[in-house]
Amino acid sequence: MAQEPRVGEERRRWPWRLFVVHAVGWLLLGAFVASFGALVVAGSGEARPGALEQRLLEDAADGRATTLWVDRPFDLREGHEWDWEPGDGSWSAVVEVRWREWGLLRHTDYLVASSERKARRFQRSLGHPGPVVVGDPDALPTEWTQTQSRIVVEPWERDHSSTGSVEIFDAEWIVPSWAATTGLVVGVTTFAWLVVGPQPWRFTRWGWFWLVFGAGPVGVPAFLLFGGSSGLFPPADPARRLSGWSGFGLSVVTAFGAGLLLNA
Repeated sequence: MAQEPRVGEERRRWPWRLFVVHAVGWLLLGAFVASFGALVVAGSGEARPGALEQRLLEDAADGRATTLWVDRPFDLREGHEWDWEPGDGSWSAVVEVRWREWGLLRHTDYLVASSERKARRFQRSLGHPGPVVVGDPDALPTEWTQTQSRIVVEPWERDHSSTGSVEIFDAEWIVPSWAATTGLVVGVTTFAWLVVGPQPWRFTRWGWFWLVFGAGPVGVPAFLLFGGSSGLFPPADPARRLSGWSGFGLSVVTAFGAGLLLNA
């Protein structure tokens, strides 16, 4: 990457550039907060197999009611992921179930089929690792009440035209389409700003590169907050910066820890 004036020197020599730097930094930070806020409020993270069953057991043991949002009751021949065979009347379908955990929405898919044979066929075709239920999809609450008697089931319908899927630390999240697009634009623009913008604080460009590239959901806001783009939290010695190897190591630890937390 190209050599630039000493950290802080260009900020003193060209004050108008400081305004541009901070304007870009705040714009990117605001866009990130908006997209991340949509993920927290309206996004749904894919849960590991067995997570719902564990939640039902914990709520039953603590005497708490469990609220589940289940893909609305549907006709298997209309508008859902289904596999219908008119010849023998067999069918199978995917039913998405959501619940809240630590304030965040989580989801898992149930494969519901008319027979064990149909379930195995559909499971192989989808590579479906989730739970399988043989019987009427409307009878799913009966399956859950065997574990947790205090269940509140609310129907809902996912609008596939206005949602998108993003992967965050090996966990799939379903988010509003605008939030997924905004997050992608913020990530790409932040990376470009790291390359062409002024020398950052605290890490070298290579150090921030590894954090932004390897731990994006954490590295991007960290760069915008502590790298100098927003002007917030200036270091005591702006010329002192950690190396690229430090950024690489921190990105590995951050990604590993966040992955464990999100997939717990």
